[in-house]
Amino acid sequence: RIPALRYGTALVYEGPRFGGRVEAQRVSGQTRVSAFETTTPGYTFLNANVSYSFVVRATKCDVYLRGTNLTDATAREHSSFLKEVLPLAGRSVSLGMRVAF
Repeated sequence: RIPALRYGTALVYEGPRFGGRVEAQRVSGQTRVSAFETTTPGYTFLNANVSYSFVVRATKCDVYLRGTNLTDATAREHSSFLKEVLPLAGRSVSLGMRVAF
C-alpha cells in the first residue's frame, strides 16, 4: 500500500476584493505492488475557484465559486481498500458564502 507520487502547481491571485486560484494536481500510476494488490493508473485533477470579499456591519463576508476535478477524470486512490469499487468523486461545482464575525 505505497501511495503514488503526487505533485502539482497553482496560479493564485489575491486582491483586496477579488481572488482566484487555478491548480493542477498529478498523481502518478502505481505499479510497485505486492502479491495481492492491483496496479492503479495515474490521473490529473484540474481545480479552480474565484471569490469576492465584502464587509457588512463590521462582518467580513466571502462569496466563492469552486470547481474540482473539472476535466471529470476517473481517479482511484491506490492506498484505499475500496479502490476497485469506489473511485474518487467526479466533477463538482459549489457556490458558498463564508462569514467571519
